[in-house]
Amino acid sequence: MERDPLRTLWTDPATVPVRRLTGEDDREACMDLAADREWGREEPKWHLLFDACEVYGVDAPDGGLAGCYTLTRYGAEASAIGMVLVASRFEGRGLGRRMMTHALSVADGVVSLHATEMGRPLYEKLGFQAIDVNSSHYGHFTGPRPDGPATRPVRDVAEILAYDRDAHGLDRTALLTALHRRSEAFRVVEEDGRVRGYAAAWRNTHQLVIGPVVADDLATATVLIADIALAADAELRVDVLHSRSGLRRWTASHGIAPRFDGTYMSLDGVDVPGDARVWAPVTQAV
Repeated sequence: MERDPLRTLWTDPATVPVRRLTGEDDREACMDLAADREWGREEPKWHLLFDACEVYGVDAPDGGLAGCYTLTRYGAEASAIGMVLVASRFEGRGLGRRMMTHALSVADGVVSLHATEMGRPLYEKLGFQAIDVNSSHYGHFTGPRPDGPATRPVRDVAEILAYDRDAHGLDRTALLTALHRRSEAFRVVEEDGRVRGYAAAWRNTHQLVIGPVVADDLATATVLIADIALAADAELRVDVLHSRSGLRRWTASHGIAPRFDGTYMSLDGVDVPGDARVWAPVTQAV
């Protein structure tokens, strides 16, 4: 009988060592792991995640990674868990639970995540509850640009930090600074010297992901998306919560249609900080 290399080293999954991942070799190993799970290597996303998040993993006894996850901290007020991956050859060994319990032991504040159908049963066992549904919309913008205020490029990320902090109730400086460095578009709407909204777009392999979108109202959110989309040369992706029904209808009616859903969850069903100005995330991973 073929021996299980994980069982050989660790008889109790709860004792499997989890370490912080850093550097190019670890990033490559995460991309290999994502490809193994048929998520795609998504190199631009992993560059962003290593810049903005803490990345943790379990070394496989036979080389590479047996599993990984990301943790995005927003001060002491909130944390987001993402990219929970277990290598297919180690599936069913308790590594997913081990990484999640590790994540909960180091996370601060309100803890949230976006769950696939495969991962949701484990998260529910650990105390996570559904608080919304996320639809991932894909497509090419069909126009026209809606009536609304003019947008302009963000020259310095500091321009929008106070507005974002007020909308989210969190300090997201590290994430937005990393995103600004890697974004292909970053636009803002101002009125009488006051920020009314902003949106960014970043390339993930063959797609241009529009997010975050943070704006005073739907009209401002849609002109921000439209101005980015009209200049795009790739398929677009926008993640929209079902509670943002107006934006879901608008994107779908402009060529960016829902393709799949996931469950937005928080530990114990606690409300995640953020008000009605938050229309779309950077990515479900953060």
